[in-house]
Amino acid sequence: MIDARNMECTYTMSPAEMHLRTELKIAKARILELEAMLNRPEVEDFSRGVVFEFAHQVACGRASRDAEKSPFDWFWTLGYLSQKAAQAAASGDIRKAKHHTISSAALLAQWHAHLSLCEPARDAAEGQT
Repeated sequence: MIDARNMECTYTMSPAEMHLRTELKIAKARILELEAMLNRPEVEDFSRGVVFEFAHQVACGRASRDAEKSPFDWFWTLGYLSQKAAQAAASGDIRKAKHHTISSAALLAQWHAHLSLCEPARDAAEGQT
């Protein structure tokens, strides 16, 4: 509604619009909370840490580059991460060592998922011969 005396535009939200705005604020807060969880390394609970790290790697877009990796690319990356874990443990940085062991396990989970995606194509090709 326009008030011609003050030339100000005012708008009154309906109850449904107010409800939607409230729901949107709640959803945005939940997204920020989940993103914080996803981007915070979990090092004490191994299983939980692997799940979060796997999700973090997917969210960072690493999974989109997995299709181009050879088995030896996966192997090399696993060796690199495991070596970082060993270096951190040897230098006494146990928290970092735990993080790298979890990152290594998440990488193996990514590799397993990649192999699972490749499997149907291989099975179909074998069935045609």
